[in-house]
Amino acid sequence: MPIILAGFVLLPFLLGAVIQYAVCRFTRRKRWRVLPGLAAAVLALLIAAGRWNLWASEQVSPLTQVLFFPGLPALALLAGLFAGWRFWKWFWRPRVVDGR
Repeated sequence: MPIILAGFVLLPFLLGAVIQYAVCRFTRRKRWRVLPGLAAAVLALLIAAGRWNLWASEQVSPLTQVLFFPGLPALALLAGLFAGWRFWKWFWRPRVVDGR
């Protein structure tokens, strides 16, 4: 169970957070900050479409398999991207220093 949790949830979450923080930190333009989220969504849709077309088992529902494999890691990746963006926004926010 811990391997499934780490492989399907924690690893994509941390990967997404690191990627989004790095993109936000080292790029100056806003349009580059959207790129990791769009790439993750397109990749998840392509994997889901590929698994939907290749699934031929009658014992397990294709919908269950499509939701479990690309759905759960993609959701964790998108949550990690959001967390990385929020961390960047919190860490690099303007601070007001009172010089009294």
